[in-house]
Amino acid sequence: MGAALLEAAAGQARARGLDRVGLLVEDGNRAATLYARMGFRAAGTRTLAGGTYTHMVWTLPG
Repeated sequence: MGAALLEAAAGQARARGLDRVGLLVEDGNRAATLYARMGFRAAGTRTLAGGTYTHMVWTLPG
């Protein structure tokens, strides 16, 4: 289901003329594995409210 939701979000981004999607994933969150499989790549880290997050970006195909 997670992959389907990401694909839907990618479709919405494309429909708006965007060529990439970004998100923050908390360090240690297993969802980062799914994001990487979908094509997200680490683009840096952020610290928010005392937590550390990896900023991941997916450059959308075609």
